[in-house]
Amino acid sequence: MKARNADLWSGLALAVLGAYIIVQASGWDYTGPDGPGAGFFPLWYGIAMLVLSAVLVASSLLRAEPEAVDWRGAGRAAAVSAALAVAVALFKLVGFAIGFAALAFFIVLVMYRRPWPLAAGALPDGAGVAPGDPVVAIEGDSAFGFSGMEVETICRYNLPVCVVVFNNNGVYRGTDVNPAGGPDVAPTVFVKDARYDKLIEAFGGVGMHATNPAELRKGMEEAIRSRKPTLINAVIDETAGTESGRITSLNPQSAKKK
Repeated sequence: MKARNADLWSGLALAVLGAYIIVQASGWDYTGPDGPGAGFFPLWYGIAMLVLSAVLVASSLLRAEPEAVDWRGAGRAAAVSAALAVAVALFKLVGFAIGFAALAFFIVLVMYRRPWPLAAGALPDGAGVAPGDPVVAIEGDSAFGFSGMEVETICRYNLPVCVVVFNNNGVYRGTDVNPAGGPDVAPTVFVKDARYDKLIEAFGGVGMHATNPAELRKGMEEAIRSRKPTLINAVIDETAGTESGRITSLNPQSAKKK
């Protein structure tokens, strides 16, 4: 089969998948009282797939000289499309969290051929995928700045989640100096000695403050045993941080500061 025919059939298959998504989305609410409903994104996603499939079919028909087909690449693309269709079909049966988690697990495990523990790490919602099992979320104070308000969700559903925030008073380090000078702290430095554990207490969860490994271990064991929404503010040396991805050695500016 030539590339022209392969693109034609791929475009038709994509059109079928897009139509299927549109049909499924039509049974969901397009809008809700607070904005877009459950069917808003899938509907437009299906429409986009139909448009792209039309472009693919048209380009295959207009191509003058067909090329050889990369069957391996075509097979991987077909597998991803099939997995997406199955995931969409599962949304109504098991919910979005479990359906999307299964899709992510399949892509990492099968498509990228990574070990299953790594694929399991790609699951987007541990507490939603494995309801009832304790979950420990470990992050730095910088990462917590992006997701901190999720502790309200954890408390709202009384999830057995223990969030450990390693607090070194900064994005990288709490000792960075403002390169522009002046009285203001560096953009990468946070409020000193912030008590993130107080945030979860505002929503009815359990907050703990740990300043050494023994207190951290005791807090985690108690959180897992009690199965209560918990946040441990684990204070570490503010000079212990490094750049994201641990690429400090590749950055002459950072290496010079050390």
